Amino acid sequence: MNSERPNNVLQQIPLTLKQNSLTNNKAITLPFEYQQIIPYRKIDSGDYQKKLDSLQLELEGFKTELEEKSLQLQQKREIFNTWKNSTVNKLAPGYLDNTEHILKPKER
Repeated sequence: MNSERPNNVLQQIPLTLKQNSLTNNKAITLPFEYQQIIPYRKIDSGDYQKKLDSLQLELEGFKTELEEKSLQLQQKREIFNTWKNSTVNKLAPGYLDNTEHILKPKER
């Protein structure tokens, strides 16, 4: 380990030197009389309703997309499982015939 390189994690922690001891910096607090940085803006209930309607439409779109993707995934899984089973039957006939998956020679 190279001690010359600074540690990235330790660089993120602010430390100050105070009377021969290291202490964490404290957060700056503002007095209660301090004015708000962003002025308060009153919004109509109609604006909320429009925003809510648009979010509900977006949510419905996400739900339909999720259903479509889950159907596609299910179809792809079925295709993969049929391919896998056919490949296993070609390489090791009789392997999928029972639950123990013990290979037994097929009788001809």
